This record gives sequence, C-alpha cells and structure tokens, in this order.
Amino acid sequence: MKLSTLLLPLVLLSTQVYATTANSAVITPEMQAAARQITSEDISEHVRYISSDAFEGRGPSTRADKKTQEYLRSELENLGLKPAAPGGGWFQDVPLGGMTTHVPQTLTLSHGTKQLTLKNHDDFIASAGQQKSSINIKDAEIVFVGYGVVAPEFNWNDFKDVDVKGKIILVMNHNPAVFAGKTRLYYGRWTYKYEQAAKMGAAGVIIIHTTESAAYPWQVVQSSWTGELFELKDEGKLRVKMKGWATEEASRNIVELSGHDLDALRAAAESRTFRPVSLGVKISLDLKNTIHYSQSANVIGMIPGSDPRLAKEAVIYSAHHDHLGMKIDPQSGKSLIYHGAIDNASGVSGLLSIAKAYSKFDKPLKRTVYFVLTASEEQGLLGSEYFVAHPSVSVKDMAANINIDGMGFYGRTRDITQFGQGMSSLDGVLESLASQQGRVVKPDPQPESGSFYRAD
Repeated sequence: MKLSTLLLPLVLLSTQVYATTANSAVITPEMQAAARQITSEDISEHVRYISSDAFEGRGPSTRADKKTQEYLRSELENLGLKPAAPGGGWFQDVPLGGMTTHVPQTLTLSHGTKQLTLKNHDDFIASAGQQKSSINIKDAEIVFVGYGVVAPEFNWNDFKDVDVKGKIILVMNHNPAVFAGKTRLYYGRWTYKYEQAAKMGAAGVIIIHTTESAAYPWQVVQSSWTGELFELKDEGKLRVKMKGWATEEASRNIVELSGHDLDALRAAAESRTFRPVSLGVKISLDLKNTIHYSQSANVIGMIPGSDPRLAKEAVIYSAHHDHLGMKIDPQSGKSLIYHGAIDNASGVSGLLSIAKAYSKFDKPLKRTVYFVLTASEEQGLLGSEYFVAHPSVSVKDMAANINIDGMGFYGRTRDITQFGQGMSSLDGVLESLASQQGRVVKPDPQPESGSFYRAD
C-alpha cells in the first residue's frame, strides 16, 4: 500500500489547497510532489524504532518517555522545523499528579434505619477527585439528577433550581437522545459529568454504568480506575471530592433503598421537564491518597507562514507519543512491555511524514503549521489538555486541528473514516480531495462511543 495515498488528504487540507468553491479543491503538481515524500519505508522505520523494546512502551515520566521526546525533537529539527513550545524551545513541560486512592473494601449507605452495603470493585469504584492526602465525606445525601447536563443550546437543564452543594449526585451515562440520537456528544462523556458536578458544588458523583450507555463493559471501568491514576497537577480548577461509578444493579439497589424505582427515574429523566430527585440516602466515605508529582512533555515544532494576513493563523497536526509503558504480569510476575505500535507509534510516524512533506515545499506556506506531539494521552488526554490551556498560539487563531490517533493497518481502502464529521468547515474540502482519489468519506461508524471527544 502507498501510504502517501493514505496521508495525502491530511497534507493538503490546509495551507496549500486552492479552493475553487466552498466544497472543492485543486491539487497542484507541487502538492503532489510534496506528498510523494511520504513513503511506507519512512513510516515503517519510525514505527519499528519507537515501538521497539528500547523504548519500553513509552510510559509517561519514565526514562523511555524522555528518550521518545528527544527522538522526536531530533526528527523535527532535522526536517528544518523551528521550535514552537510556549516560551521557546521544543519541549512544553506537562506537570502530572499521580494518585493512588486507597478505598475501603465496603461502602455502607443508609436511609433511616435501612442500610445497603456495596463491595469495592465489584459493585462500585471510587477515586479521589482532589489532590489531597485525605478526602472525607460525611452523611452526604444522594440526589438523582438524570443525565446531569446543563445545555442551553438544547434548552436542557437537569439541575433546575435544586441545590446540590455538598451532595453526591447519581447520574446517568451518555446524553439525552433528543440531542443527537445515539451520538455521544461531550455532554455524554464521564469527564463532563464530573466537571459539571464541580460547577454545581456537588461533593461527588456516582455514574450509573451500563454496557450500552458506556459502550464498554464494567471490566473496563474496573481496570481503568484501579491503581495509580494520572491527571494534570492542580492549578486551582474546581473539582469534586469523589469520582465514582456503580454497576446498574448497585445503582438500582441504591434507588430502591429510598423507595424509588430506577427505571421510572431514568424514563422521567428523558424529558426536559425532569427535576432532580432527592433520594434521602446518606453516604459517608473516607479516602486516603498516595500522591507523587512528575512531568512529561509535549514536543512542538512549526513551519512559519508567509502571508501577511494568514500567517497568524495556525493549522495544527497532532498525535500523542505515549503508550502504556511497562507493567508486571500478575500471573508470571514478569515485566511486560506494551509497545504501542498502532497506538500511537503509527500516528507519530504519520505526523513526522506529513512534516517531511511540508518541509519540501519550495514556496512558503501561507498559514503557520504546527506539529504537536502530545504526552500522557493514555492517562486522560493530559498533554493535549495542557496544550489547549497553555497554547503556542491563541486558540482563536487556530484554523484547524487534524489529529492522528492510530493509522489504518488493513491495507488499501476506498473509504476514509472521519471522526468529528460536521464539527468543522473542512468536511467539503476533505470530500473533494477523497473524491479525486476515487475514495469516499464516511462518518464515525460507532458514534455512541464518542471517539471525537476521546481523541487527543
């Protein structure tokens, strides 16, 4: 397969495409020549190298992480790019906080004289939401708040005028179907649930897990929320005390303890007229944290634009450079390397190849093109989150971001899957370019997974 064919639309989607109409583009011979710089040999070489044992899985804040950063810097520098991290240089340090939450083996909830005991890991998962050594929740009432969404553009407010300060909210996963059918918007992400709860002053959140609403089984929650969890070092952002999940059965038992029916509450929550329901169920929980701080880094290079009017605008290509690193196999006790060839050595290789193609243009580019290799994606999109909060260029001047998180490995295809279709003005240009290759653009085949919002 000629990977230049696969990546050609990505190369041409920005500074050098001449649009004859809003939905068409002209590819010049110079563009074709630049795209021919993308070869399967180059991409394979990058993939083999950074997914080899020598890079130990590229885990954040490890020696292999630093080695990866230096390799990427060297590659960008050799292509003639300029360093573009905020404040100068190639590296944007990303401060991380690693937290291991020690959770009691059981959690007892009460409603008057009635009690319910849940088992940690089997029935519920809890993690500290704040970077503190000790988190204490005492007799906090649980309130069912439907989807826990405030979306003015949809005339939707699950909280109404109900005060949830200091309380634990029990919330449904996903977002209301009236928003976008089965498509998961950011309102349906678990990150949004915790962020909105913090804005409302809630002490904590319990997300009701179902495989259908989460798009993955309970085992994924168990593995993802166990052990050391990373987040950006606290910069004063509003946070809930506790981030929690519960199985559907456990959630049903919590609601039944209050005399309500979970199915009836969920059905009511599908309406704009829904109001939060105070369950009268109380929860007390003490969490102990082991915290250590470290850092990784985004690697950022750029090719300056030349147009007096457009040079301030930025076209950003991004790909995360980290993977899972090394872990101990619980059965053999041996250290295993999670190499991350597809996720995301392939994406990194694609980005470096695109950078090489851009570096071969004879004429200066109109807009400035940034190549951002982000850190700690596997820990929660942390490098990209930090870059957006502390960007090299103002967010209002970002014309486009094209992200590569895993390249196709099935061979030659006649379609291009576009995550985020309808989210930007690039759709028509991409469709035009694909058509000129005899290909078609298709939307996300699993919109319920919310892949657009999960990408780095």
